[in-house]
Amino acid sequence: MRADSEALKEASTKQRIVEALTELVQDTSFDKIRVSDICEKAYISKATLYRHFENKYEIVRWLFTKSCAAGVDLIGIDYNWFEGNIVTTRMLQPHADLLSSIMQKEDMAAFATTRQRYETLVSTICEVKHQEVTTELEYQITAYVHTEVALVEHWFRMRENVSVRQLCDYIVSAVAEPLFDLLNEPEHTGNFGTK
Repeated sequence: MRADSEALKEASTKQRIVEALTELVQDTSFDKIRVSDICEKAYISKATLYRHFENKYEIVRWLFTKSCAAGVDLIGIDYNWFEGNIVTTRMLQPHADLLSSIMQKEDMAAFATTRQRYETLVSTICEVKHQEVTTELEYQITAYVHTEVALVEHWFRMRENVSVRQLCDYIVSAVAEPLFDLLNEPEHTGNFGTK
């Protein structure tokens, strides 16, 4: 029980840090924001921030990891392609200013961890769908992951007049048919909208 309480407290603190950074980036570019600025905005000490994150880049990496874990990492398990992408994108959308600011200077692949996305899809195929990852599937997964990251990066960087739904439609349309068919039917049905 105590471990659950500690985990909730840690997640709450991390979320508060993300929110503080998101607010700060509305007035200051990401590269000019100091850790002390984040701490002041989040009402925490530097020691608290460093207990959770090594630096301000790790804050953004955690945001991506958390958002992927709730959505795209569950494609083929709890969600189909569209559902998984829309959950993740909706979690990232409130942080559009932060992500856009970072992407003016950095490559999103550094934060979106394409390797982790690749490994998650391979794991789902092998462990959940009980299928072998063929050479053809390896290439399809690689192409999809890089396209997914590029489209999301473009959306945040350009801030175009494209809705979340349209973006997710574009992302899903990039999935090769064999890979799409393999993971579009979730193992657990009826979860969309309940997470």
